[in-house]
Amino acid sequence: MAGRHERPLAAVFTTWFRAMRTATTGAEAAHCEKLYEAAAVNLSGSGMPGLEDGILPLAILALRVWRGLPAIFDPATQWGPYEPWARPHLLIAQGQANEAAKAVEALPDPPKDLLSEALWCLTAAAATAVGDSRVKERARAALLPAAAEIAGAGSGMLTAGPVSHYLATLH
Repeated sequence: MAGRHERPLAAVFTTWFRAMRTATTGAEAAHCEKLYEAAAVNLSGSGMPGLEDGILPLAILALRVWRGLPAIFDPATQWGPYEPWARPHLLIAQGQANEAAKAVEALPDPPKDLLSEALWCLTAAAATAVGDSRVKERARAALLPAAAEIAGAGSGMLTAGPVSHYLATLH
């Protein structure tokens, strides 16, 4: 259908959507990560630099945080614009609690886009992990309107799981 209608990027989005949808079903994290990695192959040369830059590690990070898995990544991982939200989780996984707390304190509000709730969920999880009540309250206020949603699902590319999961930890 994509070929017939001259929409070559359709496969990019359907592949990412399939990976995200699989993650929402509770499939094994390693399997979901492989699906995200396969989806990312289609981004190379797609003419979508905003998606090529950091979306794959963000998808994997969101999955790992949601599933309670450590955020262990190759130090050479390119996070692109998502680095501020990844940094606290990477530091936590390395046992650098003081540095992680500073990174949480410095977190900006996520851009108001299709990944906003996912980034707020990463913020909530990091703030909870380091005990930053101020940032937890910011995250709670931002996430309350999306309480019944799946974080990141609006992007059609990744998910951090149910927003309600994170709201439950912010009390």
